[in-house]
Amino acid sequence: RFRIILPGRFFSGTQCKEHLAAISAFSQLRALLPDQDISLKLVGHVATNHRRYAQKVKSRAKKEGVEVVLDAGRDVLLDLMKESDVVWAITGISDRGADPADAEHFGIALLESMRFGNVPVVVNKGGPREITSGFPDFLRVTSVRELALSTMELYDMSHEDFLGLKIKSHSRARE
Repeated sequence: RFRIILPGRFFSGTQCKEHLAAISAFSQLRALLPDQDISLKLVGHVATNHRRYAQKVKSRAKKEGVEVVLDAGRDVLLDLMKESDVVWAITGISDRGADPADAEHFGIALLESMRFGNVPVVVNKGGPREITSGFPDFLRVTSVRELALSTMELYDMSHEDFLGLKIKSHSRARE
């Protein structure tokens, strides 16, 4: 079983967590690995006045077999992070050529997830790019297609190599 998590608030517009792009990437990943047991969970609170966006995400997610956990409490979020293998942080992936400030500035949820050994696949911008410095280059992506392909590459790794990345993730989060 291969479990992916994307933690973060549900809201649309600048600096959104790119839930719809994640669903698209997951659909591509499932097409690349049709008989494999892979899952994606989108987890976070709904920002004020963004319930309609969250429902749009939830509707699209249902069609693609993606689980959405809205308004999860901290304990639920931490349990889902513990159960995961990979964390996606892709704020800004759809904004080609946009202001770098529109990407994730730091990545607190990314680091919290890495603390549990989740291997990061991140947009090659802002804080996530800095956090993953020293990780293999393929873990920093610039498109939805690259997100799917990079995650597939993780899936295809040997157990030992993947375990090494999990340990590196945990260590980086502690730093």
